Amino acid sequence: MPSEKSKRVIYVLETYSFDRLNQVREKSEVWVDDYNNNRPHDSLNELAPMVYRKKTNRLQACLERKHSRSGKQACRTKKNYTFKAY
Repeated sequence: MPSEKSKRVIYVLETYSFDRLNQVREKSEVWVDDYNNNRPHDSLNELAPMVYRKKTNRLQACLERKHSRSGKQACRTKKNYTFKAY
């Protein structure tokens, strides 16, 4: 199975025509940024990494607040998942 790096190279080279190596680098950087931050990922339950990161940071902050106040309490997300702070 090809690595993510090789997939990126193949995609960029097949999609665009380039006159200079710097053009390849620029397009690759844009693609990598989009892939790493905006595109949904199977492993993140079809969430974009930036969305997933925001949700987990918000949840972690809630758990830390609840835990520091009075021990075992629950944090709820918008989808009504409950996470216990121990």
